[in-house]
Amino acid sequence: MIKNQKQTISLNYAIDLVSIFQRYLNNQYEYDGDEDIFEELPLLDYSLKSKDVTPISIAHNILFYLAYHYHFLALYDDWDWLSCINDFTNYIVPLLRYMDIDIPEEFENKDGKLDEELIYNKKMEMQDTFINGLKKIAHAAFFIVWQSRELCYMLNLKVANEVSKLKKSDYDFLEKDGQFPRVIWPSWFKKLIFERENNRCYYCGKYLDSTEEPEFDHIIPLKEGGTNDVTNIVLSCKECNDTKLISIIALTNQFNWPSINYNDFFIEK
Repeated sequence: MIKNQKQTISLNYAIDLVSIFQRYLNNQYEYDGDEDIFEELPLLDYSLKSKDVTPISIAHNILFYLAYHYHFLALYDDWDWLSCINDFTNYIVPLLRYMDIDIPEEFENKDGKLDEELIYNKKMEMQDTFINGLKKIAHAAFFIVWQSRELCYMLNLKVANEVSKLKKSDYDFLEKDGQFPRVIWPSWFKKLIFERENNRCYYCGKYLDSTEEPEFDHIIPLKEGGTNDVTNIVLSCKECNDTKLISIIALTNQFNWPSINYNDFFIEK
């Protein structure tokens, strides 16, 4: 049985990763190599995995792919960008701390000197540990994406563009061409959606108490190429789901916070 666990989120690197994720969704090529990395991202493969409801979402897979390319391949594995070995240690030491990985003594500049050969050997030795640390960053970034309905909507539009092209003759699990089948939502999945929406219908804000059966609505409908991925689901009351309010163009971001008097901001006393 899967149990939901409280997560501690460190930002910095996770926010940077979400920025790359946004560029990918918008097809914005800001740096050399962006276009190749984005074009080679196996979105269809990640989308197909969402035929089953699992804690590893499409967004998780994309975020790890991006972290792997922009951190491991571009900065950890490839040293062409270095002007001196200090560039690498200045990059890797704070990142390892963020990942909660012990800093090897080879990476520490204790006497004003760094041994490039020792650093290289240690880097090669711990590359699997580093890659696992990138998964931690991707998971932290996911929680930022997960709270943004706008990002979830943009992601699932991109996914739907891939799924809608699929043929049942090639993918037997499909309900029909371009359409994933419906699934039974597991209890851990329902709990996650309830907690994010604060037990309220996303569309009208109605509080859903224990006397009302909630609906779990697809942001992008299955018939339009939507999937059963956790990023494609919002909580809905029966009335809103029945009237198909999901036909809106985009979803706004909502979050719960105590009432604030905005006049108290930025006022010199």
